[in-house]
Amino acid sequence: MKLKVVLVLASAAFLMSGAAANAVLVSQGVTYDLQVTSGLNTSTANFNLRISGINGAADTEKGRYGVDDFAFSLPSNFSSAIAAGFITQSGGLDANGCNGSGAFFCFNGTAPSGPALAADSVINIPFSITLSSGNFLSWDAHLKIDWEGSRRNNNYNNVSQSVGGISRIEAAPVPGPIVGAGLPGLAFAGAGLIAWLRRRRAKAA
Repeated sequence: MKLKVVLVLASAAFLMSGAAANAVLVSQGVTYDLQVTSGLNTSTANFNLRISGINGAADTEKGRYGVDDFAFSLPSNFSSAIAAGFITQSGGLDANGCNGSGAFFCFNGTAPSGPALAADSVINIPFSITLSSGNFLSWDAHLKIDWEGSRRNNNYNNVSQSVGGISRIEAAPVPGPIVGAGLPGLAFAGAGLIAWLRRRRAKAA
């Protein structure tokens, strides 16, 4: 009985801590979560832009093939940024992609083609940023993103909003579309927690 109570409380704490750690942006029914895998108190940090809910029930635009270009506002003392499959250039973006305008840096990619991604797809885009000095603790990251898809004239809403915070994660996710990864991942974490508690109980006996 005690083990069951501990499991319930631990599971609730696990879920609550995970929810509290994420400050995410939701736009047009798609969720954007800027994550850091190497800490913010450093001049070089590894990030991941996790996009979920793509073409799902809440997505008001649907038919998305993938991300063409994306940009972030400049952190203080910005030096450089890299992302696999993208070319970095200065400035933000508009409906035509990176435009070289404004206090942003832009990742210029190759326009994806159809078919549309499956409903509720997830995309992870890892990238790194290097500063000439200082750290990322005060960076208010403002995201701009350009989608490609089947919408007429490719007229997708170009997100241009603050992501509202940066989530801390332990390891960089595998990039690319990952469908239905959320529930199996949660089940795996729950199974690990149960096994750990059982080992502790066996040692105490």
